[in-house]
Amino acid sequence: MYAGKLPNSELQKIVLGKIKNFKKEVLVGAGIGEDCSVIDFGGNLCVITSDPITAASENSGELAVNVCCNDLAAKGAEPLGLMVTLLFPPGIEKAQIEKIVDEICYASFSKDMQIIGGHTEITPSVNSVVISCTALGTLDKNLFNNIPKPEPGDDIVMTKHAGLEGTAIIASEYEKELTQFFGKDFVSECKSYYTLTSVLEDSREARKHGFKSMHDATEGGILGALWELIYSTGYGADIYKNEISVTKTTHTLCEYFDIDPLRLISSGCLLIICPDGKELCRKLKDKGINANVIGKLKTEKGMFLIDGIDGKNRIDIDEPQSDELYKVIKKVFK
Repeated sequence: MYAGKLPNSELQKIVLGKIKNFKKEVLVGAGIGEDCSVIDFGGNLCVITSDPITAASENSGELAVNVCCNDLAAKGAEPLGLMVTLLFPPGIEKAQIEKIVDEICYASFSKDMQIIGGHTEITPSVNSVVISCTALGTLDKNLFNNIPKPEPGDDIVMTKHAGLEGTAIIASEYEKELTQFFGKDFVSECKSYYTLTSVLEDSREARKHGFKSMHDATEGGILGALWELIYSTGYGADIYKNEISVTKTTHTLCEYFDIDPLRLISSGCLLIICPDGKELCRKLKDKGINANVIGKLKTEKGMFLIDGIDGKNRIDIDEPQSDELYKVIKKVFK
């Protein structure tokens, strides 16, 4: 099978379909498009998520924390604790381990999140660093119980820009080559996108405004995240390609490697379904967060990417496949 996440159809068939949901305390369990579980312990709700980092080297510690926190944020939760499993290949230097641990400690502390345990091991079973984090957050029960259901006519809002995480990772892996071709300033801007990979503030603003559903964009990029989000609603949607923000820098990088920025891993982008997307975008922009209304839910089934001013070019949005990142980094990790 190809590198990356299992396709959702295969995931359902060989993994999720075998899982039984039988605990009444588990309000949200494993499912397509569900990155977190929600557990009721009687007071506030506990939200739990788990994610690995396998394709990044530079800033991998910070990314590992952000990716897990983004899942919590998409559920409307606040981060509380973090468990970290670190697997290192033989031959790694102590300085490399310390750098990753320092990144994890700084990123978690900056989010008021305590590291509560985990595991560290050097093993020949891996040939590059693997970081796996399990994050716990708290969610107000009243908020969870009173989130309205998405319905046709609701807006779909996207924060920041597509392909942020992928741009930063690729620039780090190919820094020398890209510096020679585009210059230091270009590479520095690409790598600066690491600082934009958290959606905690995006989520907090959406909670103030009122949201119906949120989903962060990771593997599969914006189009993959849109498929999962829209699929979970049971409705269809029209997505307007011209409204999806992609920086000039990301466009240039993707053209150079002949990859699609809309299918490139995009941590830092939050997709939000809400009744008044324009007002939410205004509030997000007031906080310095770029945001656009990129589409609407509709009663008719089908997810379409509408390209062009006349709206006649309608492209089916398919379920996520292997991320565009793997077309590039396979040269490094093969």
